[in-house]
Amino acid sequence: SIIDGYCHSGEIDLAYEFLVSVPTINDVMCNTLIAGCARHGELNRAWKVLELMESRGIPPSIITFNTLLHTCDRVKDVHSAFRVFEMIRERGLTPQPHTYTSLLSACGHAGEADLA
Repeated sequence: SIIDGYCHSGEIDLAYEFLVSVPTINDVMCNTLIAGCARHGELNRAWKVLELMESRGIPPSIITFNTLLHTCDRVKDVHSAFRVFEMIRERGLTPQPHTYTSLLSACGHAGEADLA
């Protein structure tokens, strides 16, 4: 996809601008961009994608949240990782093994093993 191509070339801003410009988006497009944000350490942009999804009426799935958790892990932001985990619980989604792995990894990478 165009979004994936932009992400692979490191053009996260262009990928986001493209996503915003498309009249009809879906969760796959958004998850692709969040994954690109993870690869390039763009946590703030990943949060913006989540906000865009919600503003367009697209419910984030457990895949969306797991990808966002991975982004938190990549940038060593354990507090945001716990925020994402809380959002999963608030929405009644079922955490997957990958959810817990990402959360524990974020704790370890942030030097906060006591939170695990």
